[in-house]
Amino acid sequence: MPPLTPSGMLGTMYVLEGSRLGARFLLKEVAEAADLRMTEATSYLSHGAGKRLWQSFLSKLQGEEACDEVEVIAAARVAFAAFERAAERA
Repeated sequence: MPPLTPSGMLGTMYVLEGSRLGARFLLKEVAEAADLRMTEATSYLSHGAGKRLWQSFLSKLQGEEACDEVEVIAAARVAFAAFERAAERA
């Protein structure tokens, strides 16, 4: 990952906080799974549970006045690509 600018940090946060938001829905599916390997994933999926991380991110995003939208989007794409590469290696 390249060093992040303030706008780049927002793009990366979008990916990370969005994944936590999606994890809540995945956790419901995992809890009902019969496969023990899936149920052991709950600690990862529960990270940030009970905290308002997505809402905090949205507040941060709305409070940024000098945000470079192009940098935000580019950083989000870099973060998504990093996760994609990690998944391909797993």
